[in-house]
Amino acid sequence: MKFTIEQKILLESVQKISILLGKNIDFPIINNILINVTKGFLFLISTNLEIEIIAKIILSTPYVIGTITIPGRKFLNICRSLPPQSIIQVYLKNDKIILKSNKIFFSLSTLNSKNFPKFPKFINSIQTSFILQEKFLKYMIASTYFCMAKQDIRSYLNGMLFEIKKNNIRSVTTDGYRLAICNISFQNFISEFSIIISRIGVVELIKILNYSKDMLKIFITKQSISIQKKDLIFTTKLIDEKFPNYSNILLSNKKKIIEINTKLLRSSILRVAILCNEQFRGISFIISDNQLKITSNNQIDELAEEIINLHYQNNFEKIEFSFNVNYILDVLNIIQGDNVRFILNIPISSIQIEDTIKTFSKYIIMPIRM
Repeated sequence: MKFTIEQKILLESVQKISILLGKNIDFPIINNILINVTKGFLFLISTNLEIEIIAKIILSTPYVIGTITIPGRKFLNICRSLPPQSIIQVYLKNDKIILKSNKIFFSLSTLNSKNFPKFPKFINSIQTSFILQEKFLKYMIASTYFCMAKQDIRSYLNGMLFEIKKNNIRSVTTDGYRLAICNISFQNFISEFSIIISRIGVVELIKILNYSKDMLKIFITKQSISIQKKDLIFTTKLIDEKFPNYSNILLSNKKKIIEINTKLLRSSILRVAILCNEQFRGISFIISDNQLKITSNNQIDELAEEIINLHYQNNFEKIEFSFNVNYILDVLNIIQGDNVRFILNIPISSIQIEDTIKTFSKYIIMPIRM
């Protein structure tokens, strides 16, 4: 195996796939990168057994076909250390990978590529495929992924629902205490589907997506979803469970609506949260007389409160509710509009939060008892 490549081109591809590299003692070969030279292309592959990332590079110089695996982190650090614009020669010699650039020389150990785990080929098992602009997928994931559960016994909560229904594409996450949903109109006619992408798949996918207008090719099978982005292919396994019904959680009878400046509310909550209970992280909202009072207290009887003037339609009786301060801050950090909208039903069983500008996303937070 042999190829020659520019340092910049090689480094960019290695960096993209290196997000999966770790220090697995039980299965050391997944700490390696698979290098495959074939038919004018260089393929670099990494996996953590749940996800596979493939980088594809066109080879414009003479090459020798072959495949091998090499230590991923060492390879990445070598590529970083080489001078920019340098030309790198990479070849296999006596079970070692040699990297040469001018007077710089490295010799790396290898492991047989036959033992490198491979994802099942999905070409013949594709159920649905479609094209989606990259910025839309990035937005859908970024606006909802923080509501996924972590290590919940209900595996379907440890992931993101991704579905198409009635010409709408949605991402939905919930940990049982809060819910996030992003809904975007989708004009391309394809069959409806509903899948759950694992938490680790979502977390790693968002790292490689940008808010670009590039088109992504998306392929879905019963076991996996693959996203093809230019010269990168990201594949992750799915959670084989049924996601809970979320539609009945959204508030349809919107009796009470208030709007607050997003930055003002965020800064007020951050101040009041300084004295909230460190274990329960609860704060209270008290709404009356065109004012919002935000309060918190803790286990040693310390108290904080701040009052914000409000303007809302239809005067209504005093309303008081409490919720986890981290949950509301997570939502406010996503909201991009100047104002944020709170929708309430009486009695309050949940609080629905929306951006007044970008109305694609809705958030539900369950109240807590203080």
